[in-house]
Amino acid sequence: MVWLPVDAIWCTIGTVWFTEDDVFARADIDRYELGQELCEQVGPFQVLAGQVVAVVCDRQVRLTGADGRLTGECSCPAGLGGVFCEHCVAVAVLAVDVVRPLDAKALLTAVDSVGRTRPDATYPDRWADDAEKLLLTLEEATIGHPAVTRPLYQRLVRRLARNGSNLGSHEAYSLWSDAVEQATTGLVQACVREPADPDELAVWAFDLQAEEPAHFFDVADLVEALGPRGLATYRRRLDQAHRNLAPEDPYDHHSVHQHGVIAYIREQFLVAFEPDVEVLSAFYAENPRPGSAVSIAKALRSAGRVDEALAWLEDVPRRSHEGDDELARLYEVRGRYRDAARVRWDIFERLPHSGHYRALLAVAEPLDAVEYATDRAISCLEGLRQRDENADDLLAELYGTRGRYRDAARIRWNIFERVPHGHFDRNRERAYWALLAAAEPLNAVEYAKNRAFAHLREQVARSGADAATSLVHLLFVAGDEEQAWRVAREHDLDDRQLAHIARALAHRHPTAAIPVLVRAAELTIDRRTDKARYARAGEVLAEIEVLHHRAGLDFADCLDQFTAAHHQPALLAALAKAGL
Repeated sequence: MVWLPVDAIWCTIGTVWFTEDDVFARADIDRYELGQELCEQVGPFQVLAGQVVAVVCDRQVRLTGADGRLTGECSCPAGLGGVFCEHCVAVAVLAVDVVRPLDAKALLTAVDSVGRTRPDATYPDRWADDAEKLLLTLEEATIGHPAVTRPLYQRLVRRLARNGSNLGSHEAYSLWSDAVEQATTGLVQACVREPADPDELAVWAFDLQAEEPAHFFDVADLVEALGPRGLATYRRRLDQAHRNLAPEDPYDHHSVHQHGVIAYIREQFLVAFEPDVEVLSAFYAENPRPGSAVSIAKALRSAGRVDEALAWLEDVPRRSHEGDDELARLYEVRGRYRDAARVRWDIFERLPHSGHYRALLAVAEPLDAVEYATDRAISCLEGLRQRDENADDLLAELYGTRGRYRDAARIRWNIFERVPHGHFDRNRERAYWALLAAAEPLNAVEYAKNRAFAHLREQVARSGADAATSLVHLLFVAGDEEQAWRVAREHDLDDRQLAHIARALAHRHPTAAIPVLVRAAELTIDRRTDKARYARAGEVLAEIEVLHHRAGLDFADCLDQFTAAHHQPALLAALAKAGL
């Protein structure tokens, strides 16, 4: 048997010529079911003209259609005997699922739409819904079309960078930051499946950092994609930019900014890829800044010179928070847990949140002082004049660990009550489940449920449909679908409000989100009069297909029912454009 060469990446060109029905017809039922279970084991994968080549569990598989029907060859014993085996089934089913015509133009439009806007400080979830939908679509498309999605990810990262300044609220910044992180991760995955030219990727990465806010992007994230050749190109580009800098003019804002950007990029590169203490010391002598001692200590630690790093940091008179964190880490490495606990407590007292508490517990455990640390943390949190949601969340958790269930439930109620109505449904869902968990030791779960929904109904009575979206969403989350639909009808929620509810549900409840999104698509067609309504409905149905896939459900029946009820040529054209 002659095999085409297969690289250790996913690479698809063109589309497949068969359907899942063809696969089912070729294999017996037992092998078909086994093959479906093996889909996750499919590795290297190529779709070429008239054939699919892949590796499954170290078996080489080739599917062809030369004789007018789907045929399969496999290096397993059954395959060598001419059987359409479970390995052939796995490759065929996966090919049907992930290789489909890709509307690159529509993806480009979506990238530009999300990239040129930003999370609104008042209703940031509106932007987050669009960003999440785009990132999920890109992730799905990357499986079959990494060569297309890689430049789209690059375009999205650059556009997000331009809109990351002065976002107006912590919530907006958090959503923007999550989108940047997901887009960067997606870019890395696309580069794994379809490697970029290392030199071009290095130039793109450096220019991005030099032209946009440098702090949001870390070239270390792309180290595997760049490889030695790309890193060398990046270093040459960085050195050239440094040499080309005109002498800094302290009275010229642009000059100061450019020097600061290049210095930041140089520091980031030296710490990540050339952690030499002498080089770093020379760099900081040229570019003094408050955090330089920390960077040198980190470089010493990474070089195995822990005692030198400790001596270096202990001599710093006014350490930053980052410096204290590094000092505590060094104490832990040396087994000096009392010193580490002292520094960890200082950090927690200054910034009392869960991450710092967990770091404090980690050093309290070897000292058999976990309960002491917990009680002291509770006293610290109780003594704060103003607690934010993160501090309240931690305090409720600590009350629970110490058996103070009534206090924990009281704090959980305060958190739930403070969540604004409207576009903060994911926060409310988290607060709701945390409230019920706190009520459970008190045998008060039903009371907590009733109080939570009574509170939301009061908000609806005061504010109307905007608050009703929050009530409907939480009713779906609680499993009361009948009541959720009743409230939705009472307040005549439109397609956009239902779509928002469905997207909030989709994170953890994709099955519950499907009928809500179907109803949103129906309202888009029935109530809107603009020409774009069918295209919009097609986009929503594409989301519904993704949800079916995530929930392990068959989308074909849902699509057939929808098109039978709305059998307009414009809709069918929109569905075809969306690849449905």
